[in-house]
Amino acid sequence: MNPYLSAAKQTVINFMNKPWLQGWQWAVEIEGTDSIPDFDIYVKDIDFGAGSIDVETFQVGCGSIALPTFSSASEITMTVRETQDQTISKWMEAQLAKVKNTDGTINLPKHYVFKINFYTLNEDGKKTKYKSYQVFPTKIGNVNFSRESGNSILSFPLIFQKFSTVGKKVL
Repeated sequence: MNPYLSAAKQTVINFMNKPWLQGWQWAVEIEGTDSIPDFDIYVKDIDFGAGSIDVETFQVGCGSIALPTFSSASEITMTVRETQDQTISKWMEAQLAKVKNTDGTINLPKHYVFKINFYTLNEDGKKTKYKSYQVFPTKIGNVNFSRESGNSILSFPLIFQKFSTVGKKVL
């Protein structure tokens, strides 16, 4: 066998034997005194990133130099399933009420910041902590009722803002 085919064959073998993390191999938990104990079963999907670094670019002659100027915390979006007794909606509305008062004032973070933990699952179902973020709720996404969707479970997005890009402590 020529060296190219041998290397290609070894690459395919390596690829097939790699324990790839599947898109369904995750779990989520919320820490807090009023969290939903089985929150993970309500979550359909999660979308989050590590944040971003903004830069400022300066022209130097005919070129440029870019310098980091700001680190922004990103959002976490979860699509959740709802129960007939509106478990998730009631919980999220209570979380939002901790942030903003009816008179329009905003509370201190120690009253509304909580922790979301993400885990990966191996093939045996063992959980390993993947990421942990301190967050606060910002939005319950639009609910779409439709008689044409058949027997699908009602779902909608929840949006959380990461609390800080600096350190890990809650105020």
